[in-house]
Amino acid sequence: MISIDDVSVRFGGVHALTDIGLTIGEGGICGLIGPNGAGKTTLFDVVSGLRRPTTGSVCIGGVDVTGTGALHRSRLGVRRTFQRPQVFGRLTVLDNVLAALEWHGGRGGLAADLVGWRPRRRLADERRARAEEALRRCGIEEFAGVYAADLPIGRRRMVELARAIVDDPAVLLLDEPTSGLDDDQRALFAEVVRPLDTTILLVEHDVPFVMSLSRRVVVLNLGKVIADGRPDEVRADPAVRAAYLG
Repeated sequence: MISIDDVSVRFGGVHALTDIGLTIGEGGICGLIGPNGAGKTTLFDVVSGLRRPTTGSVCIGGVDVTGTGALHRSRLGVRRTFQRPQVFGRLTVLDNVLAALEWHGGRGGLAADLVGWRPRRRLADERRARAEEALRRCGIEEFAGVYAADLPIGRRRMVELARAIVDDPAVLLLDEPTSGLDDDQRALFAEVVRPLDTTILLVEHDVPFVMSLSRRVVVLNLGKVIADGRPDEVRADPAVRAAYLG
């Protein structure tokens, strides 16, 4: 589902990523760990289309997307959360999630809006039901009418997750998703994410959380892959222990 081929990113003389090569198959959760400054978020930016690599290429679902931006990749089913939750503060929680469905468009155009065309109303009802189900799965249905700006960070993260999963993503990129969550919210987050039928790339500093959730773990250090394998293999790797887990 994700193919990263010899990707490098340079900021002047700084090599943020060097010759990264990864292939992540369809379905399942792949954890991405490493110390601060290892290049994890830069790699996420490259995959999601927020940053073009200096060299190398990225394919998603067999499509070369190297020269495209985030909007094009979102149409291919790529969804992402961020280290700092990105919610629409002046929209309610429900409207934040509905926003992820609006790109599909409506039926009948402006005229349908003006006259209340029945298929348009039915479509709106269907989308609302999907959004409410996403809120329920994420444990925030009681906040549907609350403005997102009024929520604490943990609830905002769950809003961001609900918005990311409501449209059945093909690829889900989760960047430090448990930061600011309490133990109950972390458990709920894992409960929501684990059964998703999608390809998930997870960046997280909570190593036990990553190891328990991922079937594969990739370790970055100084912009290079230093380990790639099952969680137990990675945990026991001397290079990983020296660079990060020691």
